[in-house]
Amino acid sequence: MPARRTIVLGALTAAVVVAGGAVAVTALDDPDGSAAPVDISDRSAADVGEPAREGANRQVPGLEELSGTVTADDDHGRHDDVADDLEIDGVDLDFGPDDWVATAEAPDDFDGDGTVESLRDELAGLVGREVTLLVRFDDDGDDADVYVVDGRTYRDVSAPAPWLPPGSAGDEDLQAAAAAAVGEGAEVIELDPEDDGDVAWEAKVRAADGTVREVLLDAEGNVLDVHVDD
Repeated sequence: MPARRTIVLGALTAAVVVAGGAVAVTALDDPDGSAAPVDISDRSAADVGEPAREGANRQVPGLEELSGTVTADDDHGRHDDVADDLEIDGVDLDFGPDDWVATAEAPDDFDGDGTVESLRDELAGLVGREVTLLVRFDDDGDDADVYVVDGRTYRDVSAPAPWLPPGSAGDEDLQAAAAAAVGEGAEVIELDPEDDGDVAWEAKVRAADGTVREVLLDAEGNVLDVHVDD
């Protein structure tokens, strides 16, 4: 079945209910008989109604729905690299760095088999299943960062990516400096230590327009360079 992509938003005259991956729209009484146009960029999960599962992400500005059958890239197919192999109808699904996925514990039963396993096993269990995801697409629309899987939160849009270093004050300062160097609405998606002269940290930052920048910082968190990620 082809993948389905829809903008996540609400309308003043409709209630959206998500249950089992299906989306239903139910009309509500509207004494005025009309509603003002809706700016998608300003919508939040509160506008679309609460997802059916309690653990679902309730802050979804800028996310889109992607539905279809999860397949694995036959050119790679190694279990260790499953996070880098999954796709829906040609759209690559980004679950985070392979090294992190290979060792992380899953926060939920994403494959729906009744058991919470390692994250790698949970993602491998998605292959062959039809799922509904909330994602953020890149500029070309052929790569999607995954935030919600069938109503279960994978990443919280209001928090740093789970594979970033633990949230000490120093790490938060580094992330804030890297994001500020790229501009308003930027999000740090990776932060890695470096040992290259004055460069102590390398951050990958997604700008508000979806493009990714590489930001180099010294040990004190001073930005040394910003350039487009190759």
